[in-house]
Amino acid sequence: MKILNPGFLFLFFYLLGFLGDSPVDAAVKKYQFDVQMKNVSRLCNAKPIVTVNGMFPGPTVYAREGDRVIINVTNHVKYNLSIHWHGLKQYRNGWADGPAYITQCPMQTGQSYVYDFNVTGQRGTLWWHAHILWLRATVYGAIVILPQPGKPYPFPQPYQETNIVLGEWWNGDVETAVNQANQLGAPPPMSDAHTINGKPGPFFPCSEKHTFVVEVEAGKTYLLRIINAALNDELFFGIAGHDMTVVEIDAVYTKPFTTKFILIGPGQTTNVLVKTDRSPNRYFMAAGPFMDAPVSVDNKTATAILQYKGIPNTVIPILPKLPSPNDTSFALDYNGKLRSLNTPNFPALVPLKVDRRLFYTIGLGINACPTCVNGTNLAASINNITFIMPKIALLKAHYFNLPGVFRTDFPDRPPKAFNYTGVPLTANLGTSTGTRLSRVKFNTTIELVLQDTNLLTVESHPFHLHGYNFFVVGTGVGNFDPKTDPAKFNLIDPPERNTVGVPTGGWAAIRFRADNPGVWFMHCHLEVHTMRMATATYPPPPPYYRLYKDYSENPSSAPEPPPPIEGTYVCFGGNYTTEDVLPSLEEQGVPQLYPKDSNVDYKKELRSLNRELQLHILELADVLVERPSQYAKRIGDISSIFKNLHHLLNSLRPHQARATLIHIMELQIQQRKQAVEDIKRGDRNLTKVKRDVAWWMEAAPPRIIYPEKPSTTPVLETILEERETEEDDQEHDEEDL
Repeated sequence: MKILNPGFLFLFFYLLGFLGDSPVDAAVKKYQFDVQMKNVSRLCNAKPIVTVNGMFPGPTVYAREGDRVIINVTNHVKYNLSIHWHGLKQYRNGWADGPAYITQCPMQTGQSYVYDFNVTGQRGTLWWHAHILWLRATVYGAIVILPQPGKPYPFPQPYQETNIVLGEWWNGDVETAVNQANQLGAPPPMSDAHTINGKPGPFFPCSEKHTFVVEVEAGKTYLLRIINAALNDELFFGIAGHDMTVVEIDAVYTKPFTTKFILIGPGQTTNVLVKTDRSPNRYFMAAGPFMDAPVSVDNKTATAILQYKGIPNTVIPILPKLPSPNDTSFALDYNGKLRSLNTPNFPALVPLKVDRRLFYTIGLGINACPTCVNGTNLAASINNITFIMPKIALLKAHYFNLPGVFRTDFPDRPPKAFNYTGVPLTANLGTSTGTRLSRVKFNTTIELVLQDTNLLTVESHPFHLHGYNFFVVGTGVGNFDPKTDPAKFNLIDPPERNTVGVPTGGWAAIRFRADNPGVWFMHCHLEVHTMRMATATYPPPPPYYRLYKDYSENPSSAPEPPPPIEGTYVCFGGNYTTEDVLPSLEEQGVPQLYPKDSNVDYKKELRSLNRELQLHILELADVLVERPSQYAKRIGDISSIFKNLHHLLNSLRPHQARATLIHIMELQIQQRKQAVEDIKRGDRNLTKVKRDVAWWMEAAPPRIIYPEKPSTTPVLETILEERETEEDDQEHDEEDL
């Protein structure tokens, strides 16, 4: 397969941004993602767009099942940013999941974040994208996970393969359009074109050169990895004159079946085999919208070209006839053919016993908006609750037990039952608002029914659950009937996915086991709905699951992973700064210990304070258990060190790093104080307390890299790394500063 577009990279392991060895023999893959602006022209319009490494779409991440992937993302643009690795389970590693304000604060301009994760038990096609604002309109790319060496595909080995990434294009600035829509209280405008690998195809003005072309040889079998990165549209995809065999969805193998077209929702991936067994010619590949509800949609068709080797470019390609945009029958029939492979090597571990049943209604509403031009704004909701994005990342708030950030009373059912898919309801459409989470007990089995509603209008909703795959055990049109519909569930080989399409005016039932503790985002992957906060977040983990020793024999007893030490609890952006968390020393009337113009050797001072602090903490671990009478003195010594560190960091003056580390450690000391009180009351096991303090010293949080400006003085990244010897101290000092 020859790619005639020079910007497309196909199955090359030495990629732009790839810093490791070949995926064939490397266990650690390292990438550098530089988020930067680039001028791009489409549809006779040129504009700067946000890209990764100047590529649109961005670079493909290649790995093998079992690999460790380390991606350093540096933000060079004016927008706050985070990256989500869509479909990767991030087992006990929520800090690397990426949704802004859920698992992390977004990166500000000049900051970097290291996403460090293992690819465990997954192989196939996934993708990555920005997870804040509407930046994923241009910030997205493929993830290709190859099987482990010696483990072939469970289908005929393809001759070659290529990525087909479907997207949308706006002629104007997307964020400006979204902001204007928010001011009006109305939805943003539709896109101006769909794209295939960033190119709309020759049916759009000024687009003949913006057409993706693949050259193939006759008589071969090719694997197409198809990703729907569109923000708001479900899409049909087909190739003129060629059948496709579906072999995988959302990085899970399926029972193969042949089809003329596929339907793929935003966030979903589909792998198909294509045999080049037709008369040599040029054939259009086409992507067009599916919308069977009275909702406006970009109804334009994007095209690319499948060109047999030896056929000249002057030959006019043959165009496929996609299903009608409102072809509900095809959509239901296609989704009904999807089945898990369910073989001994790739079993479908469907939960047969359900511990907890949830019923979520999905709908639109209208809320008062005094600042909007219209006086109201549209609001998406689940169980009539519109999610309010917090100022503090939810995973941090949960981990550090910060009060007042969220509630864990998200209802299992809507407040009132009604005819969900009957006549349109247009009155009393106000929704409740809040940051409310559903707490799920570890290792329980969940059945969740997602029910569309006719509040304003019915509509299809692609729902994505972070941190998990799930089994789609049933779908239907109309209202879900808990008495009769479960009898129709497929509990043998249902499709396993991470994103499910809830049919228009219908329902979808999913099952999964809550065995991945964390705070996980669940939301509609239509960006127009996510911006209206049709979201839920769950499940927070059990109290202890820190993974710092081998708990393979009893994983449910493993304590939770350490947090990253980041700039602050309050996420930056808007008017929120470090001073919103802790007042400056000057405001507290405390003089500067290290004047701004002093000649203090900051490295030496930090080394000294770091060693002294670790000594006291180790002694504190012993004091808590062996010598409680010395507790007050030890706490006093540590508090004194905190004050000196606070002075020092305040003198360094990088805005985001002033007080946060001290704040984190103060919280840790508060937790230890509470542990001592529990011991006095007999509520805590002494060994457990000592283990917790030992974990504090052993934790190795992800590295957070702060910008050098406005200060060029290196900033302390973490002061909680354990050093066993003086030689280790010298070796790691440069990394810690």
